[in-house]
Amino acid sequence: MGILRALQINCGITMSESPKTQEQNKPLTDNEKRRKAVEANRAAMQLLLDAYPQVFNLENARPLKVGIHQDLAKDEKLSKTKIRKALSSYVRQFDYYKSIVEGAHRIDLQENEAGIVTADEQKHAEESIGQIEAKRNERNTKRKKAQQFKKNKQEKEVRLTTKLQDLVSKTNQRT
Repeated sequence: MGILRALQINCGITMSESPKTQEQNKPLTDNEKRRKAVEANRAAMQLLLDAYPQVFNLENARPLKVGIHQDLAKDEKLSKTKIRKALSSYVRQFDYYKSIVEGAHRIDLQENEAGIVTADEQKHAEESIGQIEAKRNERNTKRKKAQQFKKNKQEKEVRLTTKLQDLVSKTNQRT
């Protein structure tokens, strides 16, 4: 153990850290952790979209082959971690869920047919779509309530300001 560290421990002496170091050592909140994970997953998904534009397309999502992650790993364009993150994000996209329709053909990396979507898979996709829509509705309701609260607060401030100005002008007229 170094002398400085021994002094810090035994005497309670601490070396001041720069603000940048303190900021780096600050633990992340749950929201910050979630946001960073989402950003990393989206970045990985973008790599997948760029590497295989004919197969991975958000405007024209098509069901993917079951086990396509193994084909992607063999292709070695992306690391296994990036493949996992990218596929996790891609298959949770609203448009991808909408492409999961019973009887639809799944595709592999060469756009060849590689299986058929089952009724159970379609049911799962429909449930996921329902969950996404419920979350969207909840967010929209919260946003509308917040906007209405802000609007009401602004209107109240205007009314109070107007009343105050009226009182001041009445008081000035009396004197």
